[in-house]
Amino acid sequence: MLNRTRNTPIDPEMTIYDFLRKLADFGCFLGRKGDGEPGCVTVWRGFEILLLMLMLMLRSKG
Repeated sequence: MLNRTRNTPIDPEMTIYDFLRKLADFGCFLGRKGDGEPGCVTVWRGFEILLLMLMLMLRSKG
């Protein structure tokens, strides 16, 4: 998975917490200082976008 903001590879040693935060980023979680933790809906939206990207990638490979 690539980092959305910098287009650099993400650390392969990431924790589940880090993965859920990155997934929530796809679901439009802003991660500002006072926002708190992402909720279930935000993580789910990010998961749906990730699945869509994977399906498009598999479809484009033929």
